[in-house]
Amino acid sequence: MRMHRFTTEATFRGLATIAILAASAPIAHAQAAGAPTETTPNPTPPAPAATEPPAPPKQTPAEVSPNAITVSGLIDFYYQYQFSSPTKGQKLTGRIYDFRHNTPTLSLAWVDVKKAAQPGGFGFTASLATGDSADADVANPYSNQGEARFKNIAQLFATYTDKSGFTADFGKFLSPYGYDTTKVILNPNYSLTDATFLVPNYEAGLRMTYPVKAINTAFSLFVVNSLYHTATSGVQEDNGTKDFIVRANYTTPDGKFNYIPAYGFGKDKLGVGNENVVLFDNWLTYHLTAADTLAGEYVYRKDTNKGGNYDLTGHGYGAYYRRQLDPKNAVIFRVSGFQKKVKSFFTLQDTIAGGLQDLAVVPSVTGTSESSVQTNEVTATYEIKVTPALTTRIEYRHDSSSNGSVFGYVNGDSASPTDKQDTITVAGLLTF
Repeated sequence: MRMHRFTTEATFRGLATIAILAASAPIAHAQAAGAPTETTPNPTPPAPAATEPPAPPKQTPAEVSPNAITVSGLIDFYYQYQFSSPTKGQKLTGRIYDFRHNTPTLSLAWVDVKKAAQPGGFGFTASLATGDSADADVANPYSNQGEARFKNIAQLFATYTDKSGFTADFGKFLSPYGYDTTKVILNPNYSLTDATFLVPNYEAGLRMTYPVKAINTAFSLFVVNSLYHTATSGVQEDNGTKDFIVRANYTTPDGKFNYIPAYGFGKDKLGVGNENVVLFDNWLTYHLTAADTLAGEYVYRKDTNKGGNYDLTGHGYGAYYRRQLDPKNAVIFRVSGFQKKVKSFFTLQDTIAGGLQDLAVVPSVTGTSESSVQTNEVTATYEIKVTPALTTRIEYRHDSSSNGSVFGYVNGDSASPTDKQDTITVAGLLTF
């Protein structure tokens, strides 16, 4: 979920103008956009008794204007316990967003303000975010410098669409990479896969999508500021070059199978110069039955530079199975892992890949050195749809690593690292 590198001032000035022009449009709750309208009147009921007041006429729900601005959001909160009993509030290693131990936590408060683009017209999306998840998406989140200045603006982009289905978005938006995303309600489990460690959180720039209905595929081209955002690049531009992502989204006519590959390449300033970066991610979803779903993901990352003093190779995977027990209850099982090998003669800026809260999983390397780390995890999640707006998830997760120093803070002692970690999490996801 990383950002593109078009000039910050121009990007936000243009988007702000669009938002102001749209502000006079009527406002409606996001859920109202899908409200059913009554098209066939009911048969006339028999006349009421003389002593009974006449029944009020049944009203048809008002249609939402196509120019309406919709507002929706998510509140994401959790409590988590790590069985090695680290110090209360200690940030756990190997987790991206849910990294606090024994501390009730607001992970994310997210609000979407949208105006849908009609054929031949413009729209916009503004997503505001706060909480640990928003902080985790940027480097040095409390510095109020560089990319940290934009951490609470998760998305801000203008949209144009035409009658053919072609869509163009310009601004900051969530990354097209990764089966899991910042909005956990959209993910199969509560915690994120280890494969997510290798992908960006957001992009900034231009995104163009065109659907080819004859083959049930939508093709997208991204022109972005950087494939991987750092402390100084993403919304900002720090090396004068653009990166590119090509993506396809194929779904079978019956809707049972979906496959999405994405290939990105370019030059990012991750060390002392511009490094060549390549990122390939592909994921698929298959609905075995109405109640059973299988999904999988594979990520490949490669970074190099011409001087030969920097070489990074990363692999990540994730596999999911979801069983819908009834309309309100489901179980989800997952395995995932990642491996990252780095050879470098300098300190990398990209030591926090994907916004990780810890450097142990993605080791900082200085001088003539080579390092490698590999982690794997197994997760079981029980999901309960308490109400249409409230979902709870109870999750057990076991992490392991080839690097014995990855999972530290055993019994509150940071000098006693371990290669394993077990957690149980209770989370609430409230939508509006």
